[in-house]
Amino acid sequence: QSSASLGGQPLRAVLPDRALIIKEIMSDLDAKTIQSIKARFDKCAGHVSCAQFIEIIVGYLPLPDSTGDGQQRTRLAELFTEIDINNDQEVSWEEFTGYLIKHGIQVLDQRDDDDGAGTHKRYVECELAHEITFCNLEKLYYFGGIDRLVTCDHSRIVKLYKPLNAEHQKQDFALAKELHGHSGAILAAEFIGALGMLCTSSTDSTMLFWDSTANYRRKSEILTAHPQLCLSWSASHAVLYTGSTSGDVHLWVYKDAQWRNTSVLKGHEDMVMDIVIMANTSLMASASLDSKIIVWEVNTGTFHQQVQGHSKGVLSLAYEPEHRLLFSSGFDRDVLVWNPWILAGGSSSLSAPESSVAHPLVFRLKGHHTSPITLRLIDGSSQLVSADADGVFKVWDVRRLECVQTFETTSERHAMVSFTYAASRSQIIAGTRILHTFQWDRPGKPWLSSSQPLVAAIYSELSGTILTAAGRELRIWHAQQGRLLRLYSNVTAHKISAVCLDAMQRKVIVGTTKGQVQLFNYNTGALLAELEPHAGEVAAVAAARGRTLISAGWDSCVRIHHETLPVGPSAASGSSVVRSVQCQRDAVACAYSDSCALFACADAANTVRVWDFDSASSEHVWRLEHEVTCIAFAASVPVLVAADSAGGLHLCAVRPAPLKNRLLCTLVNTASSSSSDGVGSEHERDGDMHQPIDSSVRVGSGLPASVDLPSPRLSLLLHFILECAAPSINMHDVVESYANHAVLRH
Repeated sequence: QSSASLGGQPLRAVLPDRALIIKEIMSDLDAKTIQSIKARFDKCAGHVSCAQFIEIIVGYLPLPDSTGDGQQRTRLAELFTEIDINNDQEVSWEEFTGYLIKHGIQVLDQRDDDDGAGTHKRYVECELAHEITFCNLEKLYYFGGIDRLVTCDHSRIVKLYKPLNAEHQKQDFALAKELHGHSGAILAAEFIGALGMLCTSSTDSTMLFWDSTANYRRKSEILTAHPQLCLSWSASHAVLYTGSTSGDVHLWVYKDAQWRNTSVLKGHEDMVMDIVIMANTSLMASASLDSKIIVWEVNTGTFHQQVQGHSKGVLSLAYEPEHRLLFSSGFDRDVLVWNPWILAGGSSSLSAPESSVAHPLVFRLKGHHTSPITLRLIDGSSQLVSADADGVFKVWDVRRLECVQTFETTSERHAMVSFTYAASRSQIIAGTRILHTFQWDRPGKPWLSSSQPLVAAIYSELSGTILTAAGRELRIWHAQQGRLLRLYSNVTAHKISAVCLDAMQRKVIVGTTKGQVQLFNYNTGALLAELEPHAGEVAAVAAARGRTLISAGWDSCVRIHHETLPVGPSAASGSSVVRSVQCQRDAVACAYSDSCALFACADAANTVRVWDFDSASSEHVWRLEHEVTCIAFAASVPVLVAADSAGGLHLCAVRPAPLKNRLLCTLVNTASSSSSDGVGSEHERDGDMHQPIDSSVRVGSGLPASVDLPSPRLSLLLHFILECAAPSINMHDVVESYANHAVLRH
């Protein structure tokens, strides 16, 4: 802890004393440590004086030297004064944990975002091209797996709307499907991606399952003792959790083409309004109108702990996995922030719930004047959105636990019923008497840009379209009109890190940050194949001959795959790899030449390696001085070009050139890209884009070092001709001919 650093600088030189102490405490802040600190507070009746506070915290800080002990205690005394907001010379457990959460998370995130403004998403209302009205809306859901908005109106019909591409700040939805089958009003819906099913519940005490892969054909039905008000699917545990009007939480497992109720969790005394799965943990939480929130162990289906802080019924829950915070809202107008890992100690048995009631409440988010009805976390940012019955939305920064934006509908004021968040579209979709949408007010034109950094933009000559990849989505644009033709949302489970087209330009080859290598249909976005994954991020992919392709990853492995594996779990158990070679370090780029039957890879050790495609035998190893950024084979000549981070272009001859594996030329960019006054250079202003910006040329070993070459572009051409085509020609004669004969200038 004492040697921690930020950005290569000592932590003590970057952060102030208060922030340093918080950093040291938070760095070891796990459940066991919190229980230990809380036990010390409890021995002091829950309140500690300044001297007691110092003695407790000192035990969790690195031991200072003899001269630094006094300074450390002085800083702790200043910290005590800052935490003691009511100035009663005592700090309670609630004050201490609330201060750590509010300021500690800010310190931990300081490395990524000093002012926090960089990741804030601000929203503006987006006009609807066609108004959608509701009779008595219950809930709204958006499921990215099927790209559908599901409305639970007070009717027996489940309506599925397809979001259309927003153009000119106008959003539109088309009614895609109506599902008939319930005899009562629709209460809730959930999409089960692993099974391709849409589940809906109704006041008729039934749950219906619709097959999304077969035009939402009704697949199965479950009759329950009571209506189920909320549904939540856990993909990691393959369990469907439902909350009923009786207060019970049911666990359902799909086995042998049937749904089985494996367990019933009892603990609530009133309707269960919401259930949230705590990602990357073994916990699940349920909220009820009895004002209780119960945390359950998912693996065992047993009671973990009960938390109480709401004075009235709880309506909504949200869990933020990065900072491990649980948020809840209800009829008492505040959004409460919990640390579900804090235990009060003692028994966790449900048979004695009163003795195991914990108090891990760390903060209250105030600002709503009516009850917040729904909470939603915004994917890809540290933000939480809450909306109250008056239609007022608040966006909260969960790192600082403060409001960063407040907005509301501008067209009319009706009671807000529900809202959902469409992550792939960066949209908040809300329902009152009519449907409202709020678009992320990002720079540029939202209907023409992506919220994630672009990975690639590839032109398809076959269809006259442009493919762009960003985040987990693929977009296809009309090349002449600049119009968005198709949007494939959430095509991958993780962010796309590499993409290319196959030789026929009919398939999209995609690599992800988690090592998956997948093939998609260019025209439909359908998943065609899942190939053997890498152990690290896929850095580059390239199409090869026939139905083969090349992938290079951060596991230092370069693989030649064949499109043989089917879609599904069986892909991971088989092997699509035809040949495999290793790099010295993590791969950063790869390239393939069909005419030369070679493939190449650049790694993080600034090394470019060339292999024979058919035998995977090494042809050449080429080390550069600077980091390699990309490599490519020339289309019509046997040359491999490598670009480096210093602006250099290195041209190396490869087979079948007579002098293969020789460095031909290095073009070094030493010219400034723009003038100091911000105006383009003379060539740029005149529109002459053919003039080279390269001000120096380093030649390979095939040329005399004393020759002064006339021009970088001409020297490159002459260089290749001499080295690869006619090595017997004397370079001095060529230069002399260039100077004496004007025809060579042209």
